[in-house]
Amino acid sequence: MVIFLSVVPVAPQSGANSAVETIVRRSVEEVALSFTVTNSRGVLVDDIEAQDIAVLDQGQPIREFTSFSRDSDLPLRLGLLVDLSDSTATAFSAEQHIAIALLQRLLRPQYDEAFVLGFTQTSNAKVESEQQATRLIDVLSKFHSGGQTALYDAVFQGATQELMRRQEPQPVRRVIVLLSDGEDNDSWRTAGQAIEEAQSDNIAIYAMSVRRTGYRSLGTSAVQRLATETGGRVFLMDQGDGNAQVFAEVEQELRSRYTITYHRAQAPAVGGFHELRILINSEEKLRAHYRAGYYAPSNQLSCDPAPRLQVPRH
Repeated sequence: MVIFLSVVPVAPQSGANSAVETIVRRSVEEVALSFTVTNSRGVLVDDIEAQDIAVLDQGQPIREFTSFSRDSDLPLRLGLLVDLSDSTATAFSAEQHIAIALLQRLLRPQYDEAFVLGFTQTSNAKVESEQQATRLIDVLSKFHSGGQTALYDAVFQGATQELMRRQEPQPVRRVIVLLSDGEDNDSWRTAGQAIEEAQSDNIAIYAMSVRRTGYRSLGTSAVQRLATETGGRVFLMDQGDGNAQVFAEVEQELRSRYTITYHRAQAPAVGGFHELRILINSEEKLRAHYRAGYYAPSNQLSCDPAPRLQVPRH
């Protein structure tokens, strides 16, 4: 929401006393920041209060929140991205099984919506979007691995889907779940561009990587960055059936969040990227998961010539 405040000038008086000064127009935006909180064991914490939180915008403390809420059982808008490239071939059947189990557990008819995107190169990507899990599971079961990896292009494409940009009357949770080893060798877009697109619509990226004995993926840091900078997390999954506890944690976290809002005018009046920090006042070691920042318009302050308002002298 952007509100433009301006001053309407009184008609100038003619004569030697008339002059021109600058009137500053300032756009006042409301910044919405969603986040989750976990303790030292990675367990979700759901009893944080507004007074426990401090927010820094470009290092400047935000003095006042316009709202604070704890949301649970939110409608889910889910993008499920499945890496079909050669590098995932040995674990592909496990990833397929995890993706299907996740859809079966998460999607509630007439309440949640999701799309599935299987990717190698972007040109071979397939997108299907449904409220019902059945059709999506059918699409997943027909995926086959093979090809190069355009991970960042796929994340960018997922973040720009209509489902992720739709304006809705009620709060929803927008999430991309990424099943990938994190390697990328064929993207046109960069990690930064993919992250920026997700951040712009408050989309959290949750990465799920299948454990492989003796294997260290070069993409580990890539998926960690995608998750960390958008407010998501990385989960390690087993190739067998030992993922029930992880699924329960993922479901709880995807449907719950804290949200605070504040007026952009409290932050430094500069355009470009604004780094955000959340500090939690607690005796327990807690960690907040939130997007790294947001992009402010470069024209937040603009100067227009306007006649000087004449103030009568007494």
